[in-house]
Amino acid sequence: GYVIVNHERVPTDAVNGDGGGMTVFTVYYNQSKQAWEVTDDNKGKFRNVDFSEVGGTGANCGGIQTSWGKVFTAEEWGSAFGSNAILAAQGITDTSNFTIKTFNGTTVNQSVPKYMNYQYMVEVDVKACKAVRKNYNMGRYDHEGGWIASDRRTVYLTDDYSGGAVLFKFVADKAEDFSKGQLYCYKQSVDGMTGEWIAMNMD
Repeated sequence: GYVIVNHERVPTDAVNGDGGGMTVFTVYYNQSKQAWEVTDDNKGKFRNVDFSEVGGTGANCGGIQTSWGKVFTAEEWGSAFGSNAILAAQGITDTSNFTIKTFNGTTVNQSVPKYMNYQYMVEVDVKACKAVRKNYNMGRYDHEGGWIASDRRTVYLTDDYSGGAVLFKFVADKAEDFSKGQLYCYKQSVDGMTGEWIAMNMD
């Protein structure tokens, strides 16, 4: 199995690179010792996830572990990603623009300032130690964690913003494929007894 550690940090360093990261340990259960142990699986005792394909990552907080082996890491800390100048001041070495290739199932090839490519839910292939995609369609905010319902399409997402957070949900068009779908925010009634999900503009 795997033990996965998120690095909830921003500054750069020589090991993890710019912005944060995630480390994967391969573990096995040692029957004679009756304990879990980290093992060297011919790739080293730990591996840092490669986020270069998605333009790097930052302040990796909680996330989601699915029942079918997929993992998402949550980019948090909105105050750290307010401008390229703030990134540079914190030690991020690469502040060049990033081109978002696809959004919600559509090819867009849109260039954005570096700071706008943080604060998303990022899908990771743990075995390959490589980021698969940033799920821009799940919204840009202080992602903390999430939970996927039994339909394997509906994702409830939490916003860790101290100034007033929002509860979101994302409903994928296809089960186990979150590359396309609809994002909603929750509006609670004044008496707190009922509420409604409001569809967000997916542009």
